[in-house]
Amino acid sequence: MMDCTVVSSRIAAFLDGELAPADCERFAIHIEACDVCTQLVIRMEAQRFIPLDLEEKASICGRDGFWSDMDSVLVTHM
Repeated sequence: MMDCTVVSSRIAAFLDGELAPADCERFAIHIEACDVCTQLVIRMEAQRFIPLDLEEKASICGRDGFWSDMDSVLVTHM
């Protein structure tokens, strides 16, 4: 069984589906039994990145080429 320390350090991997099946099962068992960790997972899940659709991008910045320029910069630096 996992403890709160392990769970808190592996939430991102859990949410991204990166835990091994056995670890995922132990993680799920812990968060079902622990209200503190359950709330932490809920808060982290609410902060997950959701890409913008074309309409949202246009409402933020509709300048031609802005988003392709932004993608190029991000690819270069990541």
